[in-house]
Amino acid sequence: MALKAALIAALSCCLPAVVNAAQQAQTVTTTDLKTKPEPKAETVASLPAGSMLQINDRQGGWYAAETSQGKGWVRLLHVRLAGGSSKPGKNGVDTLVKLGSTSRTDTTVATGIRGLTAEDLKQAKENPRELAKLDQFAVSDADARQFAAQGGVSSRTVGKE
Repeated sequence: MALKAALIAALSCCLPAVVNAAQQAQTVTTTDLKTKPEPKAETVASLPAGSMLQINDRQGGWYAAETSQGKGWVRLLHVRLAGGSSKPGKNGVDTLVKLGSTSRTDTTVATGIRGLTAEDLKQAKENPRELAKLDQFAVSDADARQFAAQGGVSSRTVGKE
């Protein structure tokens, strides 16, 4: 169980947290431009697929965007960011994701996880069935130690001494 927690913590460090600078983007599907980064927020405009926008910030699963129809928030999953290594907002995660790819393009599809509010977290309920799915990634202590040794990682006691 501790190995799962360590793996999740290590991987979460690799996820992009924010868009670093204004970046050009395009909607990939018809989507609403909202006043706040919330599904129930008032709609500023309905943006057809292919609408050009400028991304200025990110909050959870939403991008702050400026369009010809106004300013607001769009769902991250409905947007394709303009790619290319010279563009602002690029980071090491994009490179990491492309390492296993045999073909490369100048377009990156923006994906992410749903942003959670404090209220979402208060109302969260345990889902044992989903948690059990993590068991398929479990390895034995011996396998973990062997893998660590191959990578030059040494054991260290943390906590009470």
